[in-house]
Amino acid sequence: MESGWRGYVHAELCAVRASGADVPSSSFLSPSSRPVRRDWAGGIENATMETESRSVIRALPAPERLLGAGVAGAAFVFFLVWELMHRSVYAYSIASYAFNDADEWRYTACSRLVERGYSLFDQVFSAQPPLYFLSLASGMRIFGDTILGARITEVLFGALALVAAAWVAWEVAGPIAAAVTAVVLAISPVFLIYSHTVEAEVPMMALVTLSLALALAYRKTERVPLLILSGLSLSAAILIKLFALEAILPVLWLIAVQRRSLRAFIGPASIFGAATIMPVLIEFVLVSPRQQWQQVVTLHDRVAGLHLQNHAPATTTLRHFLALDAGLSVLAFTGILTVVLVRRIEIAGFLVLWFFGTFAMLLLFRPLFPHHPAILSTSMAICAGVGVGVLQGSWRQR
Repeated sequence: MESGWRGYVHAELCAVRASGADVPSSSFLSPSSRPVRRDWAGGIENATMETESRSVIRALPAPERLLGAGVAGAAFVFFLVWELMHRSVYAYSIASYAFNDADEWRYTACSRLVERGYSLFDQVFSAQPPLYFLSLASGMRIFGDTILGARITEVLFGALALVAAAWVAWEVAGPIAAAVTAVVLAISPVFLIYSHTVEAEVPMMALVTLSLALALAYRKTERVPLLILSGLSLSAAILIKLFALEAILPVLWLIAVQRRSLRAFIGPASIFGAATIMPVLIEFVLVSPRQQWQQVVTLHDRVAGLHLQNHAPATTTLRHFLALDAGLSVLAFTGILTVVLVRRIEIAGFLVLWFFGTFAMLLLFRPLFPHHPAILSTSMAICAGVGVGVLQGSWRQR
């Protein structure tokens, strides 16, 4: 049976190459193009494939790839234009939307101090890991020593988040998924708002999404430098906000479903773990460890134990967040349900560990403020886009 399967794959790939069509890069869309067997992780269909079986049997037509890239590019342009128009028309007034966080002026003031040479944790208080203030300080040095310079830095992180989200969707489910992801993210009110608000959520989310895109690229090529870059990107996200630690789970899932045994899993998992954790540990040891622990960890533990009057519970905050962009919320949950119903176990595990894992973390976090759930934006958009891409892929195979 396996020899027959190999012959079928070889014949189809020869036909594709003879026709001059490109073979799509995503290995998620066609489970029929790879052998199925039980792996060590508990009976999940394994994605281990040899060189030929990495490619989807049916080639994606060039117009579809062009359409996906074109729509995603148009969404990116819309995002940038909207942010620039918002800056000129509304002057970034936080009164123009329903969010009224006081973090903007605090983060801008602290970043200005860092830019002028004051040391974090010793001379400048920071309840966040150091990379957020350092990135804002760098941006303000380039774009201006004002809150405008900080907001331009945030917009650049928002642009990175949109590109990385489209990349993840393309790797998982093809160009149409990438196009849908980019569009729903570019018009999401929450994403548009927090992509110019001076908060740590979008920079962290952008680097997490980039890390997952690099991990998916590694899964396709098995090039170790991509795995190292994925770990370093996630490490940078953790050094902006500790919420990023949750993203370790979906990356480990991607590695696990590709391996034949626990021993085969340990190697790449160790490389990824070292690239992720070592920079965090080195930074902590070298940069005011005692003060950093007190301000970043101990402070949050103490605040979590307080009873804040008139503070909404986490369930209410998350419900309001989902209702703010109800369309994206419905599309995200529908996309995950679609992936489950068509039995794309690898994709379902990846999305569930990322989106629902982050959602559960926020549900347990205390105190949860309205800006915290913004870190769900890219995962929700990707769930929506992948749902459409998987449906299209299933339809194409019939």
